[in-house]
Amino acid sequence: MSTAVKQFHEEEAIGKTYDFQVARRLLRYLKPYVRMLTPALILTLLLNLLGTLQPKFTQYAIDWYILPKTTVAVVPLTFREHFLGSFRVTVMLFALVYIAVQL
Repeated sequence: MSTAVKQFHEEEAIGKTYDFQVARRLLRYLKPYVRMLTPALILTLLLNLLGTLQPKFTQYAIDWYILPKTTVAVVPLTFREHFLGSFRVTVMLFALVYIAVQL
């Protein structure tokens, strides 16, 4: 191949697609920001975990409070039971939304 063609195909000249020395050199720039980076990384992982658990929270809200296991026709809920169940679901959903917005 001619030199012009070799220069055009620079990926052959680069060699490896990932170089640990270059990554280590770039990570030195993050060193002053480790105190901010660590909580951000932990909260990001926590948010992803909560995101995967969100359907389970919805299931608990529906099974325990919205559709209680007792038959409503036979044993109607008192106002207090209905209010407390709705309040717990509201607080739980508010907390999840609040955490998601803060991140």
